[in-house]
Amino acid sequence: MADVEAVGWQPLPTSGRIWVYVPQKPTSAGEPGVSQGPDAEFPLLQPYVDVVVEGGLEDGPDFAREILETTDGWNNYWLNDRQLARRPRVHDPSAAGVDAIIAKASTAASLMKGRLFPEDYTARLLMAPAK
Repeated sequence: MADVEAVGWQPLPTSGRIWVYVPQKPTSAGEPGVSQGPDAEFPLLQPYVDVVVEGGLEDGPDFAREILETTDGWNNYWLNDRQLARRPRVHDPSAAGVDAIIAKASTAASLMKGRLFPEDYTARLLMAPAK
């Protein structure tokens, strides 16, 4: 627990587990690689963001918003691949609440600029200059 700092008013528990998501790109040999942020090949997926925000909502909307504001690595590789992404409420009634939390985050402008529907995400990748 010495490597973890509380960012809110509530202190950390004295014991327990803390789960952290760190994406890793595998090496060519299939072994774990180095930590990386989302990229074109491995974008941040909307259902993962939904799970994180919904988990934060268990402690209240301010905590869920704080998670978004204190998470590093947001960029232009965010794929909104919810089931029926343009009408998510059909399959996930909590989608509107998650989107409202995202919109209220002080980092909303930078968060939302990268979130694209599958068709728009693919089109942007096809139009990107080759590396």
